Amino acid sequence: MIEGAGQMTNDVHVALQIGSPMDGSDGLIWSLRKNAPLLDARDCVVPRPKFYRRPLTRLAETLRGNPAPVEAQDTLLYAGLESNAGRIFFASTEQIGSADTAFDDGVFFGAAGDMPSWTRALFPQAAFSFFMGLSNPAMMIAELVHSGAYGTYEEITDGAALTSLKWSDVIARIRAKNPDVPLILWTKEEIPFVWPRIMRAVLGDGDATELEGALDPLGAILTPEGHTRLETYLADHPGLNEDARIRVLEIFMEKFARPDQIAVDIDLPGWKNGTYEAMTETYETDLEVIAAMEGVTLISA
Repeated sequence: MIEGAGQMTNDVHVALQIGSPMDGSDGLIWSLRKNAPLLDARDCVVPRPKFYRRPLTRLAETLRGNPAPVEAQDTLLYAGLESNAGRIFFASTEQIGSADTAFDDGVFFGAAGDMPSWTRALFPQAAFSFFMGLSNPAMMIAELVHSGAYGTYEEITDGAALTSLKWSDVIARIRAKNPDVPLILWTKEEIPFVWPRIMRAVLGDGDATELEGALDPLGAILTPEGHTRLETYLADHPGLNEDARIRVLEIFMEKFARPDQIAVDIDLPGWKNGTYEAMTETYETDLEVIAAMEGVTLISA
């Protein structure tokens, strides 16, 4: 057993990525792991998912709000680690629901609060914060349908009132069962611009320290030439403020974006003219509501 294990206190903080399907944030754990020296300095560990993801989910589903035995807590928190830590990041990205259940019975993540609360209950002496990416429900549905992995359009949406889908309802469910847990959010659309801020939020660190992996999301968006030139430009212009950095990224994305990353096919069976536009308007208006919700931080560009 690792020294200090079995003596959990509120000094242990679990930063839990509860995720949502197609939110573009699966790479967060790998970007963070590129910063080993900084993680050590911040007393933060980012274990590989293979050490915890399945057993964490199974135990939470089994105990359903009851604490795990101390030995099981130690196993989950410290598996694969050589030492104790004050802050641990877990990426368990289907906590609010899977792609298969996103619209069950026509309700947008109707059980969103359950699994996060069960997971938190496993470690009653640990402090928690939740992290989650949001995306336009219209784009989410389009990606789920076009992936071919989740059934037909009708099977996926399950009769949901599409133009009324609101993330604020999902967040309210999470908050209702976890009222004292801070919830840090971002949108898929702004990931290229706010990735370093998301990483710092996970670390519990507001410093403007340069992070390895800060440009990772752009690897799938820019051409190889564009990505290389961006890295060179930023290296030649250190210390850019946030606004200037975002403007640079916008310019490079406009000039060097891969063609297949510019347009997404949103022509779906059953969609009437204006459905996408109405869903997008609802989403954008809802983000303003979310930003004002108690206990919620929306990281935005």
